[in-house]
Amino acid sequence: MPGRNPVQIVQEQLTALRSLEKIARQPAALEVMRLIVYEHYGNGNGSARAETRRAVAQRRGAIWDTGIKEATLKILPTLSEEFTYREVLAALADDGYQVAAKNARSAVGKVLHTLLKEKTIKEVRKGIGGAATVYRRA
Repeated sequence: MPGRNPVQIVQEQLTALRSLEKIARQPAALEVMRLIVYEHYGNGNGSARAETRRAVAQRRGAIWDTGIKEATLKILPTLSEEFTYREVLAALADDGYQVAAKNARSAVGKVLHTLLKEKTIKEVRKGIGGAATVYRRA
């Protein structure tokens, strides 16, 4: 803006930085700020977003559980011919895998949907109401 006093501009910027500093002193806020900066600047090889998602998943126990697909593929042969997400959750627990997502049912459901798209499993019966969808290995 023409006519603005440069000293006033610097003072406004310093005030904004002090506010940011107060926020950054909170550990959770600082971590989020680090993740935002890393996502935008990364390590220069274009993998920043995926690495950031993994970091968020590990720190927050978010919906992204980076090892759940591999764990599900590992236990798939041990399941009965037809199975639901409930059997998958039980088999994962029996195998010692602890789902990191806040909602384990959603995480397993997303993996099963992915496996459906990859044609690793087939849908036998679509779940309606309280009934769970029944799957079979392809």
